[in-house]
Amino acid sequence: MHLGDLQKSALQLNALYEQLETRKYGRAWTPQELALGFMGDVGDLAKLVQAHAGVRDIDDCQAKLAHELSDCLWSILVLADKCGVDLEAAFVSNTAQIAAHVASQLEAQPDAVAAGADPGSGAATTQGVRVNLSDLELAFMLKDAAPGENEVYIDLVTGATHVRSPYADDEPPLPDDIDDDTRYVELPDKRELDLGRDLVFDFVDKIAPHLADAVHAAFGRRGAYRAFKAILERNGLLGIWDAFEDEATKAALTGWAQAHGFTVVTGEGD
Repeated sequence: MHLGDLQKSALQLNALYEQLETRKYGRAWTPQELALGFMGDVGDLAKLVQAHAGVRDIDDCQAKLAHELSDCLWSILVLADKCGVDLEAAFVSNTAQIAAHVASQLEAQPDAVAAGADPGSGAATTQGVRVNLSDLELAFMLKDAAPGENEVYIDLVTGATHVRSPYADDEPPLPDDIDDDTRYVELPDKRELDLGRDLVFDFVDKIAPHLADAVHAAFGRRGAYRAFKAILERNGLLGIWDAFEDEATKAALTGWAQAHGFTVVTGEGD
């Protein structure tokens, strides 16, 4: 089937959904509500991809993965129509532009082996020290567990993680030169990575604008995050927020690490 055929099929199914929604709720879902559903599907998809990679246990993973990918494609096709986007034309144009950009980057990037990398080492000399994204996430969670007390440092030479915490009695001794900022860089906190209230308001603007007043009011009082999560739970959005925050954290940590010259990898096989 061509993309146009797929979209026609998706819209036929959506027409049935709209009839059912009108009978049940008195109106069809808005594009914003369709996008909310899509966000939930993306969160489920992320877990299934992890299961496919062997880092989650989900029964009948392959069949569920195929189903979730199909659900996500359906949402994209319907949202494109609702928002007046010619998806086929946009896809062709966008991929052509990205391909041209990547091709220009390839021309400018020296070949790793030709530049003197050891082909058997798994790392090129032109790349930065490799750090695993999952290790960064764990380190970030540790830092966030006691903001202002737990300090986490990444070795710029080896990529190793070092922790200074009043609660980490079982951690290995810190290197004697841990305060040498030419050798070690401290992992930032949520505020420094814009993963605090700014991320909350970004989520509300993009995903749940109908909750903006309630969320902004919550952040004018003590216990703001607890109140925010209670609002999400009442509105069935807590899982969507968790997926949104997780993706934002991954992106922020990756950007921070790359800015400090690290090469970020995902999984043991990278």
